[in-house]
Amino acid sequence: MKNILLLVSLLAAVESFGQAPPPKFSLNGGARAVYFADRLTLAGDTTTLPRENSGHVLADLGVNIRPNAATEVLAQVRIRNDYGGFWGSGVSFDIRQLTVKGLIQNRFKYTVGDMDYALTPYTMFRTAPVLELFNGVPALQTLQQNMPGYDVFMNANGTWRTQGAALDFGLLFKKGPQKLSNSLFAMRLRPGFGGAATEQWAFGGRSELIWGEFPLRIGGTLVSIADLGGTSASTDLYRNTVLATDGTLGNGLLRLNWELGNSRSAFTDTGKTVKTDYFYTVGLKIGKQLQVRYAEVGPDYFNPAAQTTAYNPVGIPRSFRTVGNNRDLRSASLYDFAREAGLYRAAWSTSLGNDNSNYLLLDPFGDATPNRRGVTAAWQPVKLVKGLSLSTRLQWFSEIRGSGTTALTQFTRAEVTAGYQWKKIDAKLMYRHQTAFRANENAEVPRLSVQMPWLSANLGYQLTNDLRFDAGLIQVQNRGTGFNATRNAQNEIIDFTEVNYDYAETLPVVSVSYKVFGKSTLQAGMLLSNVQQTGTTRSIRSGFLAYFIQF
Repeated sequence: MKNILLLVSLLAAVESFGQAPPPKFSLNGGARAVYFADRLTLAGDTTTLPRENSGHVLADLGVNIRPNAATEVLAQVRIRNDYGGFWGSGVSFDIRQLTVKGLIQNRFKYTVGDMDYALTPYTMFRTAPVLELFNGVPALQTLQQNMPGYDVFMNANGTWRTQGAALDFGLLFKKGPQKLSNSLFAMRLRPGFGGAATEQWAFGGRSELIWGEFPLRIGGTLVSIADLGGTSASTDLYRNTVLATDGTLGNGLLRLNWELGNSRSAFTDTGKTVKTDYFYTVGLKIGKQLQVRYAEVGPDYFNPAAQTTAYNPVGIPRSFRTVGNNRDLRSASLYDFAREAGLYRAAWSTSLGNDNSNYLLLDPFGDATPNRRGVTAAWQPVKLVKGLSLSTRLQWFSEIRGSGTTALTQFTRAEVTAGYQWKKIDAKLMYRHQTAFRANENAEVPRLSVQMPWLSANLGYQLTNDLRFDAGLIQVQNRGTGFNATRNAQNEIIDFTEVNYDYAETLPVVSVSYKVFGKSTLQAGMLLSNVQQTGTTRSIRSGFLAYFIQF
């Protein structure tokens, strides 16, 4: 025991407490002011109003209170006023965050209240492929990150915003392994509401051992979700447990990484339904550029913490909700996902639901998409000539078990990205081609043949250190014949619905952005959304002015 030092696993946190005492009181937060002027064009529509002007001003005021060197309290209040509200009539107040952090005996770090938490891509990770939707188009990235992404706490590191408690601690060794980090958590996913709903919690933790000589990293993760019996009159209880191990070996020229585990789901609805399945992935990184990975996820592998998608593909946008004389609700497009937080999921879902989407074909539920096996090869950006770089990604996947037929669906994705930079000019071009194909032998099951080409491009000009001009374009299509799988509460596929995909969207944008100071950005531009779907064409033209600041 003399050779073991008990420390908090997050060493940076320890150092911050160990240095000069921070101020006992400080302010932080963010604010924004946005205005959109939208115009809808749809031939034959005499019902939907063609113009909408909208906008709001909001401020997130955060207070950090440090009553002592080992305790910190964070509280943040949101004040929002939508344009059109006067003398307080349109003002809303919300508690955006309330968190207590601290150290116990300078050894254990605890967090209670609202917290951002993530583990591994197959155990607890906020699957956010929507972040790739605007990749390479800075104007749209700025809107998405500072509006819906900011509102729903979407981070590039895949964390979920949850409510509960976490405890972090670690061990440092003088000989042999370098350190052992540990983290335990308990999260309240669904309150009971006085018996109106069954209370649901998640428990688990992670341990990670690092051996610096090889170097070797080995981790173990447990995530368990449980309905608490007796918190409501319902006897339909859900249980899900995921246990996994992962690691990496080597660095420099060769680096091996892996993760494997299994899930167990139990439903006590009319009896007891238990489903178990596995996953594993192994990858090899060669040098700094080439990465190859094989992954396999069983058909019945269920894990809400890793499979819940970051956005709802069937969400209804707020702007121009009705389209056409029959007042049909229009589906959300990239235009809406860049602006509206209501189209994103902020909590786990214990049911996969339907996996139809205009944008996600290979992996609708991220890396942990069930019933997939395949290979991914990626070549990181390589400088070909001065100013020019090129990267590629190739993927081939297939189903493990046929969905209603013995024939397996094949998936392919080929992506090429080219970047160029010369003086104050930078350009980026990405082309991605995705396909899904299955030749059925059973006429009762819909055949599947879908192609989804994707193009994004951007040309930027840095006028000064703070002033920048961007012209970008995203174009995505979805053509062919496929099916939507309908699932029951036990995530079992009970039916298939044939779908004829006929979707094309073009999203050009021009923008001028100015960094006023620090983390403050003023942005103005024009955005045009043109959607062709099942024989109809819809266009939305939007001028916008936005100011974002964080402090």
